[in-house]
Amino acid sequence: MGDRFVAVNIGRIAAAAGTIIFGLLSVVGDFRLALLCDGLLFIPSFIATLWMPNVRDDDLGG
Repeated sequence: MGDRFVAVNIGRIAAAAGTIIFGLLSVVGDFRLALLCDGLLFIPSFIATLWMPNVRDDDLGG
């Protein structure tokens, strides 16, 4: 199992955890706070992509 497998699964776990946490924190019928927090997560995720390596398909062995 390579780094790509681990990264994809960490992303899936984070997405599932975020969905559950924001679902539990929001008042039923009022998703404004959950959508605001979810929208604000775009900023740190964009910054995190700046540190990601640029990998070509040839480098993946495929």
